[in-house]
Amino acid sequence: MKRLIVCTMIAPIVWASPPAMWAQPKPTIEQYADCLSECIEKELTDTQSPIIFAPEQHIGFKRELDLRLQAFLLSKGIALRESSSETARELRYEIQSARVSVEEASGKIRRTASLSVFVRQFLNGDLQRANLVTAQRIDTLLHSDLERLNDTRYPETTVEARRSWLEKAIVPTLTTLSLGIIVYLFFSVRSN
Repeated sequence: MKRLIVCTMIAPIVWASPPAMWAQPKPTIEQYADCLSECIEKELTDTQSPIIFAPEQHIGFKRELDLRLQAFLLSKGIALRESSSETARELRYEIQSARVSVEEASGKIRRTASLSVFVRQFLNGDLQRANLVTAQRIDTLLHSDLERLNDTRYPETTVEARRSWLEKAIVPTLTTLSLGIIVYLFFSVRSN
């Protein structure tokens, strides 16, 4: 009975809230992970046999993507191994480029995350397939969301919105003027 009461109390709130609140924008690192998953999924020809895939050992951007790719492959039901096997194919990839850019779009920011990876698959040490694959994700954000979605640990995920020439000129000018007024008032009050 308690569940029914809670559900009837929460349901109007959820249905009345704007759709923008339902789908929160993803952090930039997740946008890259989605791009990588798309690239790898395009290249995998056999998802029935196990895949040898060991995440990067050193902490960094590639390790973060490796762990998210590993979770994606496991969610697709693909068996993963970290050591070599005769029946398993080995999967390797190298990041060729990872870029995120932003541009103004009618009062909001349009973010584009693009990733190019060179994907190689080996069977018993022999190269079976090698391709350069690219993917991108585009979404629209509020100005206030941009800083929150950046991950300052990785420079590939950090981007700032471009300021207009007017903002570039006015902000330093107002800062300098306000400091000048404060200094003038300080010394004029002090001398009296």
